[in-house]
Amino acid sequence: MWYRRAVVAVAAVSLIGCSTAGTRSVDPVHAETALRAGETVTVIEQSGEKNTLRFESIDDGVLHGLRYDDGSEYAIRLGEIQALEIESDDSAGRTTIIVSLVALAALVGVLASLPPGLPAPQ
Repeated sequence: MWYRRAVVAVAAVSLIGCSTAGTRSVDPVHAETALRAGETVTVIEQSGEKNTLRFESIDDGVLHGLRYDDGSEYAIRLGEIQALEIESDDSAGRTTIIVSLVALAALVGVLASLPPGLPAPQ
């Protein structure tokens, strides 16, 4: 029936929202295009040391940010970075889930108010 398809569609959209959160790895070569100011980034240096910071900018091949542990400034040449891990902002995912749940609740409410045996819309 048509309403089963609607329920499946709303559930699929909410699952897409759930998958937007998490951490993604970025090759330092692509840092200039992959990073946005304000993102939380974990820098893994060639030495293995890890620093988690709020990314600010990349100027002349140097990544700049503020460390979360003590608020100090952090700068490192891109060539000295082994890997970058960016924490994805999950606010869009939460919004998608909330909107999907509201839509699902509205759909269930409409379906509950329909008389039994109603033909599917054409």
